[in-house]
Amino acid sequence: MNYMEFYKKAEGRLTDSILSLWATGNKEMQKYLRYLFTKEKLLSEPVFQSTFGWEPAKNVFGEQDNLFDKKFINSLDSIKNEEYRFPNDRLPYKHQVESWKTLLEENKSIVVTTGTGSGKTECFMLPVLYDIYKNNPNEIGINAIFLYPLNALIGSQKKRVDAWTRVLKNINYGIYNGKTPEQIKEEDQKKSFPEIVSRKKLRETPPQVLFTNPTMLEYILVRNKDSELLEKSQGKLRWILLDEAHTLTGSKATEMAMLIRRVIEAFKVDINDVRFAATSATVGDDNKEHLLKYMSGLCGIPENNIRVIGGKRVLPHIDEPNGELKSFMELQKNKKIDMSIYRVAHKIRKNLYNNGSLTLSELTSPLRINNIYDRLKAVDYLSESANNTFLPVRGHFFARGIGGVYVCTNPLCNKHGKNKSKELIGSFSTYTSEECECGYKMLELVACRSCGRHLLVGESKYDNNGNEYIKIPSSRLSHEAFYIENQDSQDEEDQETEESGQSIYFAKAIKSTNFPTIDFDNNGKIKYGGKAFVLSRKNSGHGETNVCPNCNASIRNPIHFRISASFINQSLADLILEQTPTAISQTEYTLWSGHKYISFTDSRQGTAKVSHQINIGNEQNWVQSQVYHMLCEKRMNGLVQNSGLSVE
Repeated sequence: MNYMEFYKKAEGRLTDSILSLWATGNKEMQKYLRYLFTKEKLLSEPVFQSTFGWEPAKNVFGEQDNLFDKKFINSLDSIKNEEYRFPNDRLPYKHQVESWKTLLEENKSIVVTTGTGSGKTECFMLPVLYDIYKNNPNEIGINAIFLYPLNALIGSQKKRVDAWTRVLKNINYGIYNGKTPEQIKEEDQKKSFPEIVSRKKLRETPPQVLFTNPTMLEYILVRNKDSELLEKSQGKLRWILLDEAHTLTGSKATEMAMLIRRVIEAFKVDINDVRFAATSATVGDDNKEHLLKYMSGLCGIPENNIRVIGGKRVLPHIDEPNGELKSFMELQKNKKIDMSIYRVAHKIRKNLYNNGSLTLSELTSPLRINNIYDRLKAVDYLSESANNTFLPVRGHFFARGIGGVYVCTNPLCNKHGKNKSKELIGSFSTYTSEECECGYKMLELVACRSCGRHLLVGESKYDNNGNEYIKIPSSRLSHEAFYIENQDSQDEEDQETEESGQSIYFAKAIKSTNFPTIDFDNNGKIKYGGKAFVLSRKNSGHGETNVCPNCNASIRNPIHFRISASFINQSLADLILEQTPTAISQTEYTLWSGHKYISFTDSRQGTAKVSHQINIGNEQNWVQSQVYHMLCEKRMNGLVQNSGLSVE
């Protein structure tokens, strides 16, 4: 991945997207916003994490015959797809072998706390499959339950499990979630075996391995139509696996703990005969006592029957050179750049290894570079040195949502100097704040839905002396960064209607107006007879109403200047995809060479809506692209600019 290229493109894309949304055709606002985003960055400083290889075990997989028999080992070695094959000559990681020994020899439960890409799946999947392979071959009834918080995580494991169970031959599995069909044709079921595909078959012949989520497991325990599945699995449950355990906090952890106890009772097994495995890169901290207590409380088993297994990355030895780097600028003059020949690069390498992760400025501080793009370029050089083995890293990039644009009520505020046009209503900020650095109150910027002109919105209150003060409504001070635009139009409309009685609007003063002119003091007190603003409030037969001074339209549900995580996701989707690797195996149906990435939000409904919006956006882009290329082709074939187009 080219980190500098991605950061620069992402920054530019977000800026352009926001400008096209907020300031279409408004040159002065576009210029001011571009300046503002250089001060209030849309992207935070990246963080880089070392991805050196994990500490290997002493013996290759083919020599682990003290844990697995030779037939089992050779079966996994025989898989043709290299992505899922576990070759005999591969050195498993040390923490994988520790997990296997703990589960199979010591009969204890585990919690694996190694990082992403450390082979956590193999830590628990191989012992479970081997146990069933040896003790419950071709048996009807559930021996192992794999619980995943998201269906997407189940899907990511399906191909691997399918490949493994096909070569082992005496183990079947099933996925029971909202997408599982009620019934399928018998011939389709035979083609899918060892996967049991339909709910009907899952109930009639429960698989040895069941993949599901907590919600569906709840249904299995209470629904009468699933009772057959439970009856045929009585006394057979031996394993419960909890993936992504860091998602289980607070009430979720309590609910999961109760669910596990109900499962043990429903399957009529002794909890001491069930082994648990929890995996996560981020369960609490590294304190083993904390993790043992967490796991014990979650699963209902004693702490002395649990082992916490962590992993350790290994820094490959490279002889340190004597080369001195005079300056980063001098380095860039070289056609081929290999940072591994410089001592300073080895210092950076060791520093990242010792700390695990560093911010961009911390990582590149020995190079004394000030420009963020040059710092990112340095990381690119470091990660590409010595044939991409010198400094393997994973980049973490952070884009912020914008909960609103806020404007200083001081017309003389000089925070941004000449960069702010006099045509605009005031000095802007994309950070939520009640007070500007000049000491005056801030109000949220909105736009009239009828004419599009800018307004300020606030909440007015009176003191004991009858003086009217303005401030940001308390509801505006908290912003949900992951809200979905137009999540519920009816609720949104009701909310605006309710707030319209509390909110008060202001516009930049105009020459001829029937609206009251006002100023604010630094405490937010409204001073009538001022010159800077007009109060967008009129008396009508129904009392005072908010009316836009520019077009006289009633102000209801004004346009807010906000940016959500879903907007950022849509804006950057293709840039992220460009940086992802192509698929190893491709077919005629593979889209864009198999580039893909996974996006999450904190709500199931939100995720569905974001996905829908991204699909719509991509389809629109595709149609626009086709129209553009068609017009270009017609022009090349003799269509002149003013001749018009045919109906086609």
